[in-house]
Amino acid sequence: MKILQIHNEYFIRGGEEIVLNNERNLLRKKGHKVKQLIRKNKEEISSIFNWFSVLKNLSYSKKSIEILENYFKKNETPDIVHIHNIFPLWSYSVFKFFNEKKIPIVLSVHNYRLILGKINFFDDNFYKYGFFKNSKILTYIVLRLFNKNKKFLKFISNFIFCTDFHRNIHRKHGFDKKKLSVKPHSLQMKKRYIKWAKRDEKVIFVGRLSSEKGPHTLMKAWKIWGENAPNLEIIGNGEDEINLRNYKKDHLLNNITFSGNVSYTQVEKKFEKSKLLIIPSEWYEPFGLVIIEALSKGTPVAASDIGTLPELIKNYRHGFLFKAKNEHSLFKNVQKAWRNKNYLKKLSYRAKKTNKLFSDRDNYKKLMTIYNKAIQNNKIQK
Repeated sequence: MKILQIHNEYFIRGGEEIVLNNERNLLRKKGHKVKQLIRKNKEEISSIFNWFSVLKNLSYSKKSIEILENYFKKNETPDIVHIHNIFPLWSYSVFKFFNEKKIPIVLSVHNYRLILGKINFFDDNFYKYGFFKNSKILTYIVLRLFNKNKKFLKFISNFIFCTDFHRNIHRKHGFDKKKLSVKPHSLQMKKRYIKWAKRDEKVIFVGRLSSEKGPHTLMKAWKIWGENAPNLEIIGNGEDEINLRNYKKDHLLNNITFSGNVSYTQVEKKFEKSKLLIIPSEWYEPFGLVIIEALSKGTPVAASDIGTLPELIKNYRHGFLFKAKNEHSLFKNVQKAWRNKNYLKKLSYRAKKTNKLFSDRDNYKKLMTIYNKAIQNNKIQK
């Protein structure tokens, strides 16, 4: 099968890029031909002028059509197009283009942008869907423009979600349930388990340093805990990094270290040597790839009780929850678990079985079922 992957890479690479390339590698390993067309914010948005151009073309990008037309002049037509992200450079224009080419489209939904125009601006839970540039007003305006051509969504054969929670929210907001599939991500990390006694007495956070990920709440909990708190390593970068570093300095939180952005291999090693991963997210995480990666190394997870996270934690009994956006709940629950090392050790033994739950085999099987269904439906429509 010939597959074309379409993606828009943000200024800061994250989980979407990991998923994109994991699926490419898996498909190629199975003998399929996979090509990628990736536009990068870092390469195309370097000035205020560029931003104005992006906003102007947010609902329909002629440049995207030109890129695709030039691509098809030099490359063979794929059997299917798998789109991962179109914001902000590609726009909805690509859906119309591929429909006119009679090429079936599947879309992996990694966030909530497709429905944010339907959420009431005054809804107290608006922030849980994720803000653009940490601004509610900017999010509302930009996504109203972005979703202006939402009629083109009808050209997509199948929408892929990672969890039931994520799928059900979109179904609630009018998406055709017949087009919605759930396919969790698979694990690519090598199976390696370091014995509990040989691990560092350390807690880690891995993720983008932005408000919706909850690093501020995490640091407030460490402030409450005081000097008896375990070492906390914060891995990642983002727009809030300077504020977080200043908070550490102002409150003399010497048991917190910042490691910045590290390689995938280094993250693996961090998981292997740590005794707990904390996910203090304050928005509806579509999945939580970092959770299953940590669990596969036998590292228990403490997560906030919001969105898909309880679905991942409770179902497999390899972690525990605390109240989202509540530093006191985070502190109390993590401190209780940290003091009971036997409890964490038991969670660790359960966690290392995660590899079997998110295998390449199951991921590939579900992906091919979605592809074949989309291709078959496209033939019928022709």
